[in-house]
Amino acid sequence: MVQETFLKLMNCEKQFESEEHARAWLIVTASNTCKNELRRWKRRLENIKVVSQPTIELTSPRYFVRI
Repeated sequence: MVQETFLKLMNCEKQFESEEHARAWLIVTASNTCKNELRRWKRRLENIKVVSQPTIELTSPRYFVRI
């Protein structure tokens, strides 16, 4: 994520007014990058849980569980 943040800085065409402004931009960008990664991670976990839940098929006269 640090690498992503610095790549965003390198690709940014914005001219910063001061070193403090650049530092603030880096902090906010790093924070947002981390939050986005956590959201992606959470979505992947939810998708894994949905896919891995067993389903029950009703077939007479037995019940089969498919995993």
